[in-house]
Amino acid sequence: WNGAFTCNGNKAEFSVGYATMYGDATGYFAALGDLWKHQVYELAQYINERTPGRIPQKALDIKPSAELSQQQAVEEGKGDPLHYPYHDYLLRSFVEQGADPGEILEWYCQGVLAQKIGCTQQELEFACPNGAALVADTEKWWRLYRGIAVAKRLQGPPVLTLTREAFLPVQWESQNGVYFTHKFKLLKAELTKQLEQESVN
Repeated sequence: WNGAFTCNGNKAEFSVGYATMYGDATGYFAALGDLWKHQVYELAQYINERTPGRIPQKALDIKPSAELSQQQAVEEGKGDPLHYPYHDYLLRSFVEQGADPGEILEWYCQGVLAQKIGCTQQELEFACPNGAALVADTEKWWRLYRGIAVAKRLQGPPVLTLTREAFLPVQWESQNGVYFTHKFKLLKAELTKQLEQESVN
């Protein structure tokens, strides 16, 4: 039919490997691959302002979900494990600002994490209500970003490049092991000890 499929994975999904191989990572090129999830929504709103109804409002209002089952799409807590827009900003700090988990914990301890990565304090607290949640959350996404997601990005389609920090072919990568800095390990231990003391008191 002289046509081609485009890949619908966005930058957040490519960051952590949520664009499935032979699924939504398949395509001729990734038109949204250099846009964070909140930017995809902003683009959709922009299109609808100029061409009303072009993108159904229902598609913009539905809670993000992996949609692997009907229950996952509708049950509370069964949606997308990425909390937008907080995780957009966390992952952007990894990808575009070169931050690592040690800096994330350091900024959290200093009370400036939301400011440093660009989200609101409310968005941060919704995704990570305390230090323990922040440590576990940061570890989880860093392991994916520097782990299996690299292999998926290396096999992914070309990305429509909009920034200097786009994935392939702009940002070449190697499949190495996941590494946590000494700073991260020290701050994690301090936060864990602090939380244990608070629970005793």
